[in-house]
Amino acid sequence: MCRLALVVGLVLGCGCGAGDGPEDVGDACVEVGDALCERAAECGALSPAYTLEQCATVFWAGCCGDSGTCGKSVNIDGSEWATCIDDLGALACSNISADTIGLPGSCLRIDF
Repeated sequence: MCRLALVVGLVLGCGCGAGDGPEDVGDACVEVGDALCERAAECGALSPAYTLEQCATVFWAGCCGDSGTCGKSVNIDGSEWATCIDDLGALACSNISADTIGLPGSCLRIDF
């Protein structure tokens, strides 16, 4: 799961947009991590060693905690953000494994 966090954390950068999404990188990482971990659990791809909370914490650390960028402000379009989070929740289980995840296109278009 740690590799999952690092892979996804590296895919998402720093950004711009048009408001009503998360206010900072930390909020964005929490929302993405929660959605990914919940979907991984639903698909049976969450390591038995992790609870949902531990999965989200590991994701958050790889996304912004380790780099110290969690407080960085972002301006992400709310409708694009909602689409990304919804798409993460509906991700095909075949796109999720313990080591990697195929992010939906709606999420790849968002930088933070």
